[in-house]
Amino acid sequence: THEKKYRRVISRYEDELDLTPYQYTNDRPRFDYIYHAADITDETIENDIHRIQADLARTQFIQVYKYYRKRLDNYKNYLVAMRELYKCKTIENKDNKVEFYSNFPEMYQGIKLFHDAMNDAGKMRVHRDVLGKVLYIDWSEEGEADNTRRRDFEYFTDGTVSRLTDKINDEIVSETWFGENDIAENFINYIFSPSFIPQDYSYFTEVYYFQGKPSAYKFTTMNDHVIGTIYREFDEK
Repeated sequence: THEKKYRRVISRYEDELDLTPYQYTNDRPRFDYIYHAADITDETIENDIHRIQADLARTQFIQVYKYYRKRLDNYKNYLVAMRELYKCKTIENKDNKVEFYSNFPEMYQGIKLFHDAMNDAGKMRVHRDVLGKVLYIDWSEEGEADNTRRRDFEYFTDGTVSRLTDKINDEIVSETWFGENDIAENFINYIFSPSFIPQDYSYFTEVYYFQGKPSAYKFTTMNDHVIGTIYREFDEK
């Protein structure tokens, strides 16, 4: 869940910054009334029981939703504050420091147009939305008219690229994930010391597919240093 993810990341920052752990409290709204299904009878209809139950259930749901929405916002605000504090701290192990890039040209460096092709070969058509944001690129090599290649773009809510998906004839051959993901996080935690905390948008994960299944994960920093690679093998089943 989102709450567990926030707690996990907050705990990592607290350990690194030597902060007093965040105090979690449970002040979830409590209700005296617990819903019990009422049989539909002439009497319950006459007394408007079902409408009253529905209105009460709706009111309780909205109160609980607002509570969890505010709770997640508090986590997010606290996490933003810790990230800013962390940026101000000198990272002792500079060899393990992952550089942070925010602009598109730097983010895109080192990523080939397609994983098995030369960047300057063939022709490509770029499709954009009304705001100029790239939606997808259609691309083909000279002499390969039968192979239709496409790169789809996905974005985070702040407008930065979150994922690139490369397809040949509508079959996914590779993906590039930007920023934090569970597989990369577990791998980085395994490789580095527990106190090492990369920036959210400081590395990307390349996923290569074989027969429709992810066969390899390659983790690379934005300044083109390979962090490591995971290979997967599948049995006949």
